[in-house]
Amino acid sequence: MRKIIALAVALAVFPAISAQQIWFAPNNTDMLNNNARDAEWSQTRDNVAVFKFYYQIIRDTPLPILRDKFNYLRSHNIKVAIEWPGLTWHKNGLGYKIEGFQEPGFSQKIIKKVKAANGYVDYLALDEPIFFAHFKEGKNHPQIDIPTIASMIAYNVKPFYDAFPGIEVGDIEPINQMPPDVYKKVIPQFLSEYKRITGHPIAFMHADVYWQGDWKPAVEYTSKLMKENDSRFGVIFNSAVQSAQPYAWMMSARENIKVYLSGNSPMPDDVVMQSWNKSPKSPVGDTDPHSHSSLIQYFKTEEKLRR
Repeated sequence: MRKIIALAVALAVFPAISAQQIWFAPNNTDMLNNNARDAEWSQTRDNVAVFKFYYQIIRDTPLPILRDKFNYLRSHNIKVAIEWPGLTWHKNGLGYKIEGFQEPGFSQKIIKKVKAANGYVDYLALDEPIFFAHFKEGKNHPQIDIPTIASMIAYNVKPFYDAFPGIEVGDIEPINQMPPDVYKKVIPQFLSEYKRITGHPIAFMHADVYWQGDWKPAVEYTSKLMKENDSRFGVIFNSAVQSAQPYAWMMSARENIKVYLSGNSPMPDDVVMQSWNKSPKSPVGDTDPHSHSSLIQYFKTEEKLRR
């Protein structure tokens, strides 16, 4: 009885991270509003927990088609994420046309569009604010301090917290493109500042891995850090060569999955199959080994073999 009570107390104090989730973020979302393609990915679709849109899709898709996409995902119990520019630029100045930045008032515009399409946002994935706004140098890159970044993001995500109760906000960062002395300082600082300002945790950190570099130390550090913060850790699996043709892109992505799972790297809570490139050519296809969605089954097969 004492052991049972002790376990109950431990679970109450240290909330468990839920089971592994598959996120899918292809470069084409047409299959969500095309019933003719439904059967093409019926098997892999059932493994997808979260479908991530680029904000440009939400912004640019005609309302009736966007409504069909949301309805499709809802009918299959797939949650919705948006990859989000959490920072505000100054027109023709700092942050202007830089990844991770958008115009003032952009949050309200997208929320209005989502609601008009009868949609709901379950997750916001911040588009690398630490890398683009703090670390990277160059024209219009402002190199803002971390407390200011957290404050700017907090202002821009508050409308989402208000509009979509229960929404979780997380971050994407190309962690191993920053030196260890940088990411070991700024990521914990960002987690702390964001929670202090918003009252909400950064719910997940997804590593945009630079596969051609030494990624293992950054992945191990970040996974441990997120676990200590009772948050999720994820890895974006894609091609090491962004400009590769479809066949080569898929071969590279498979190799990255195989290498990741063959070592002692921490198992990600969130497995993110994503492309922002022209490849792969086909987003879905259960029987097509060159389709993007085939990586989902490939990962699950390799995971069973190597773990």
